[in-house]
Amino acid sequence: MDIWKDGVILKDKFLRLFHLEADKECKLSDRLVQGAWSWNWVRNFQGSRTATQLDELVSFLGNTVLTQSDDSWTWSLTTDEIFKVCSTRNYIDSRVLTGGSLSTKWVRSLPRKVNVFIWRVALNRLPTSLNISARGMEINDIRCLVCPNWIESVSHVLFTCDIAIDIWRRIRIWVDVLFSSFEDWAEYSEWEQGWNASAGSKLRLYNIFAASTLIL
Repeated sequence: MDIWKDGVILKDKFLRLFHLEADKECKLSDRLVQGAWSWNWVRNFQGSRTATQLDELVSFLGNTVLTQSDDSWTWSLTTDEIFKVCSTRNYIDSRVLTGGSLSTKWVRSLPRKVNVFIWRVALNRLPTSLNISARGMEINDIRCLVCPNWIESVSHVLFTCDIAIDIWRRIRIWVDVLFSSFEDWAEYSEWEQGWNASAGSKLRLYNIFAASTLIL
């Protein structure tokens, strides 16, 4: 006799009531008779903790309206109540990326790990020395091993490190696209949006950029 409301299951909270129900196969509609609740317990438990749980159950159900239709799943993030991946992504963006212009971008032509990696880059969630130190872990030196004058941050490792700059220069020559160096992923994303090219060209360059960041 599981009870759902707003996607929250109350099974654990009312497990005691389930054990006291005489008919284990009953439905809520079996206990709602002419607008009033009619219970069928195996014993009387008035004045006990279980009675309090029953009061909470009745209060929770409130003005529940039961229909004759079968139970079904609905997706509350869309107006048509049909599950869509994009609705989940937009919901995550609204919760996680508050106050920023970045959004998740899932490209089917890229492996899953590349998509996840780029998302972590955009959120500054990579385990660089700077991020690890910011979490309270003691690190002797948070400087870049290649560029001792720079701190090992996400933007430095992927864009401003000497090795990264050389890789981006080679990519620029290979794809024959004129673009300047970028300070971070947000700057690249902004440039890509303003780049006067076809959607196919943007997608191909994005795939190259995304895959390249994974090996840096």
